[in-house]
Amino acid sequence: MCKVIVVDDDPSATMLIRMLLEMEGFEVVTSFDRHSAIDAACSETATFVVDFNLGHGGNGADLIRTIRAGGTKAPSTVPTILVSGDHRVKDEALAAGADVFLLKPYSPSLLTETIHRLISGH
Repeated sequence: MCKVIVVDDDPSATMLIRMLLEMEGFEVVTSFDRHSAIDAACSETATFVVDFNLGHGGNGADLIRTIRAGGTKAPSTVPTILVSGDHRVKDEALAAGADVFLLKPYSPSLLTETIHRLISGH
């Protein structure tokens, strides 16, 4: 199983994404802020799905910059998906190192297909 870390401060959204990904066979760890995501990361982390707007004064781009700088136990090259309902943050997300930006609302199949594509290296 591939370990996916879902980072979102909205418990309802986190629960729905978790259920979707678990139905697809992924092992899912949920985090509600940047710090718990950093703590949850490990060498087996296959990908991060990060919401742009996180509580506690941080945002998803900050977390991705931390990942890319080697500030977690996950490889700095681990694939990352940044999601937001605001298309204006796409450039910031990609500049921070996100591999993919998804605009909300996105289809569940788009998320799972994107994860599969990223972890398979295609």
